[in-house]
Amino acid sequence: MAAITLLEGDTIRVHAPVGLSAGRCSRQGSFCEAVVAARAPLVVPDARDDPRFRQSEAVTSATGLRFYVGVPLHDASGDPIGSLCCLDTLARPVGVDPADLAALGDLAAMAAESLRQTLEIDRLADRHARLAARLRALVEAIPLPLMTIDPAGIITDWNPAAEQVFGWSAAEARGRFGPHVPPEFIGAARQLRAMDGKRLVGVESERMRRDGSRLPVAISTAPLRDAEGRPDGAVVIVEDISERRRTEREIADRTAHRDNQAALLGRIAAAMPAAGQDLSAAMGDIAVAATRGLGGCDVGVWLFDSAQQDLALSVLVDASGTPLPADSAKRHRLERLQYPLSYSTALMADRQIAAEDAMSDPRVAHLREVYIRPFGIGAMLAAPIRTGQEVLGLLSACSPGEPRPGPPRTRASWPRWRILRRLRWKPAAAPRRWPGSPPRRIAPKRAAGRKACCWAPWGMNCAPR
Repeated sequence: MAAITLLEGDTIRVHAPVGLSAGRCSRQGSFCEAVVAARAPLVVPDARDDPRFRQSEAVTSATGLRFYVGVPLHDASGDPIGSLCCLDTLARPVGVDPADLAALGDLAAMAAESLRQTLEIDRLADRHARLAARLRALVEAIPLPLMTIDPAGIITDWNPAAEQVFGWSAAEARGRFGPHVPPEFIGAARQLRAMDGKRLVGVESERMRRDGSRLPVAISTAPLRDAEGRPDGAVVIVEDISERRRTEREIADRTAHRDNQAALLGRIAAAMPAAGQDLSAAMGDIAVAATRGLGGCDVGVWLFDSAQQDLALSVLVDASGTPLPADSAKRHRLERLQYPLSYSTALMADRQIAAEDAMSDPRVAHLREVYIRPFGIGAMLAAPIRTGQEVLGLLSACSPGEPRPGPPRTRASWPRWRILRRLRWKPAAAPRRWPGSPPRRIAPKRAAGRKACCWAPWGMNCAPR
């Protein structure tokens, strides 16, 4: 009888038995344990006469083993893990010929090498199975259409997202050259296979659903390689960019940057109630904050001078947020302007003026030669600063460079700039009014459903709305 026995915890597993039954037995007091402990061949002529084994299960059982010879098996690191042994139910008092023991040792070495290879194969197979399961789970979990192709471009895998987006099942797509590729794009698709080993990211193209409808996509590919590192196919991810294209069209219709500017100025204006008594300092802080948020705009604050009955430039900061000195050319030019039409119009109408193209906007035509052209202004925004019925001044932003066009709904979204309506600041003097304006008067209603007409303190007749 012969077998390979391996230690496994508290038991011994019998492998490749000849004349024995495969299975497990107790490790304690076993022949195999003695071989492993000795790290050397073991010969037992008669186990019944050997005090180490006479009580062993293999000796006292019905099998009644009496003769044993075994040599250790070693793992890759040289540690003994079991034995290759020959057994008999008859005693052999003469023992074993040394030549036979050496031959058994040679067989043990070959058996150990074969065992190591088998264990490594099993380990690699188990690892491969686990990796394949993880890869499959990853491919199925990816929310974007993903497919793998062979060197000829034939689909070898097609994930659930691809099924959902394009309409072909995995079974229908495998073995075909891209059923989702429109005929006129087949030539370009063959060039996107990454067969040269390079990665491609975000290549925009067009693909087709099963119902014939088209969709814009961004394609990314990465090569798959064989055991020698040569390209052997590719993995392809397709992103539906329909929503991106819609967003781009919307952005083309409006200027999101300018909307952000308006929102920022609105938040700055809402912070004005904390200004307190020092209005000039608060205006300066707001002007600096506005330039940082707007990006690329000069911001000026004009306060109404009741003594001079005029608007006086209080703060002017450039696009970097740096206050311009009094002797700067731009500030000097602005301080000399009297009642700019765009500013006074904004004050009287209680609204902002968004001159998207400052060079062609008639509302700021009087500024074209004295300010807009010399300083290369592309767009302007002017809005009144008010608290209740009192006009305190004006907030303005000027953008150098190209005009900033936008659709009507964008123009309508500019804030009305009643930025000091809730200001916790009580002026010592009487409320200021636009020069020459009559006192506020409320007229009775003239007809049902119409609002009262009035002369606003800045001199404008308000029509019913």
